[in-house]
Amino acid sequence: MKFKLAIVGFFIIVIIVVSCLPTTQWELNSPDDQLKLIVKKDDGEKIEYRILYKDVIVLDWSQLSMGLEDRIIGNELSIQETKLLDIEDDYKLVHGKKKSVQSKANELVLYMQDYQKHQYNITFKIFNDAVAFRYNFWGNGEKLILDRDSTNFCVNQNSVGFLQPYQKPDDKKPCYEDIFHQIHDLSTSSPSEVGWAFPALYSIEKDKVWMLVTEAGIDENQCAFHFKTGKKPGEYTFAFPEPEERNHFGKSHPDCELPWHSPWRAFIIGDSLRDIVESSTVTHVNPSPPAEDYSWVLPGRVSWSWWSTRPNDVNYDSYKSFIDLAAKMGWEYSLIDADWPELGRNKVIELVAYAKSKSVDIILWYNSGGPECGSDHTPIDRIWEKDVRQKEMAWLNKIGVKGVKIDFFGSDKNVMMKKYIDILKDAAEYKLMVNFHGSTLPRGWSRTYPQLMSMEAVNGAERYLFNEAYKDIAPTQNTILPFTRNVVGPMDFTPVTFSAQSRITTEAHELALSVIFQSGWQHFPDKAEEYSKSKWKEFLKEVPVDWDDIHFINGYPGDFVCLARRYKNDWYIAAINNGEAKTIKIPLDFVKSDNYKTKLYHDKSDHSKEMVVSSKNINNANSTEIRIGENGGIVFVLKNSFRG
Repeated sequence: MKFKLAIVGFFIIVIIVVSCLPTTQWELNSPDDQLKLIVKKDDGEKIEYRILYKDVIVLDWSQLSMGLEDRIIGNELSIQETKLLDIEDDYKLVHGKKKSVQSKANELVLYMQDYQKHQYNITFKIFNDAVAFRYNFWGNGEKLILDRDSTNFCVNQNSVGFLQPYQKPDDKKPCYEDIFHQIHDLSTSSPSEVGWAFPALYSIEKDKVWMLVTEAGIDENQCAFHFKTGKKPGEYTFAFPEPEERNHFGKSHPDCELPWHSPWRAFIIGDSLRDIVESSTVTHVNPSPPAEDYSWVLPGRVSWSWWSTRPNDVNYDSYKSFIDLAAKMGWEYSLIDADWPELGRNKVIELVAYAKSKSVDIILWYNSGGPECGSDHTPIDRIWEKDVRQKEMAWLNKIGVKGVKIDFFGSDKNVMMKKYIDILKDAAEYKLMVNFHGSTLPRGWSRTYPQLMSMEAVNGAERYLFNEAYKDIAPTQNTILPFTRNVVGPMDFTPVTFSAQSRITTEAHELALSVIFQSGWQHFPDKAEEYSKSKWKEFLKEVPVDWDDIHFINGYPGDFVCLARRYKNDWYIAAINNGEAKTIKIPLDFVKSDNYKTKLYHDKSDHSKEMVVSSKNINNANSTEIRIGENGGIVFVLKNSFRG
């Protein structure tokens, strides 16, 4: 599965209009003219925006306003100039939902000045499937505090939301590990009392239009935002990190050195859930990586002992057994989790060498450390300080460790955003891949930093160990995440937990998650004897994570989902179900015309958790209909089926 990444990207920018206009309203259409953005400045100097899709109001008039201490966008401004640009950006990703990405957008830039002659601009990008904007404050090194954000977004009131509460801060939160709620009354406040977390999904006018709202393009000079229910139904306001995050460590309002720009606020929009699931908007608005060789960044499958050996078994022979599991399954990596320093460094070096002899590479766990990290799991003192971190990473590189899993961040403040990016930059220097746990939401960093393989930020399979109620919500959450959390970036859910005694999902449902959920590193957490069972062993030995493309087939949040992922010339097709058994249609017009004989991994019956494997003949000329059991699943592979 090794490959060398060629960093390719080109931009075509055509200046269509450069002028100082007397108008107080501007309209910008998507390249296909289906999506429309309207921006206006009223007599009171307020700037507002509105978004329509095929004449359906998606966002009604909403406010654009952000301020740095003595200056604010949205107050006593004059428009000095506007620019309208046509942009094309084709690029490649090392890992993600697709490798080759094409992006076309129209861009509007409003250049403004206030009465003190402070300079600003707002940049709007409109793609065929999204609108995004960010603020820019100009200056010459002045240092100011971002002290207000009055931006809001007013969703069409005839909508249903799928929203996740932003977690009320404690020792380890927020870490984006709550459940999604279906909200029919858009005046509903978050049960956490501190608002909602991105991303947020909305069905508008009874599924006529779908919209996913998120944030992207955060750099080391910014904090991450969440949002809160506003004063009227459908109104939401952006919110700074809560002061209590990481036990009050760091400022909620970041210090900004001018020039400074805000994160992108992104609205992914379409008349089909396919527009949401397949969108690459979050990576579109992130910068390309440095022009370097990233051939050392290799997606892969990971054996992981922590989940199935609770309480965590820090044991040399146990770690060897999971290395053996990875070798037998043909997986690329094995993870050694928390508290491994109890073994001693020499034993770790031995494990790395042993794994290498089995053609397996090692990933090591680290605590983020630093003030108020909320955990005493070790190693706790080797990541926070830059000089210590670089020394540790140099040692890891020397002994042959290929990556790190870093845990317990628990804050969206600027000090933590800077820490994430500093870690990623150092990891690149020492050729180490990275997985963040107890972390913030992905916001497109895996484009700029290809060594970022995954992030947790999900209420994943580890909850089977800690929350008895999780078994009852798992099928619902599993069928919402492909439309929400996994849209915006790689997700370390740690799927395929056959031995979770309390689960109500079927074996086929669990197996299908290996395709449904995307992550640059896919951690398989169960014990060796589970994965060695013949009925699913062959599939788990072959299932890739290094996907080339995605195709959404069918589904509805909280009900069921069916999608296909392509690896080279093969399409892997999977579906999972929530609730009662149902028959689903699987149109296969996207694959090469042919008759295919495949193995279908499916539920034994409507009410059985057991999985069986059957031979099935499939022709892409017709929609295949397949029965899925209660909380069940299916998965199959069409070999050499890419219609390229």
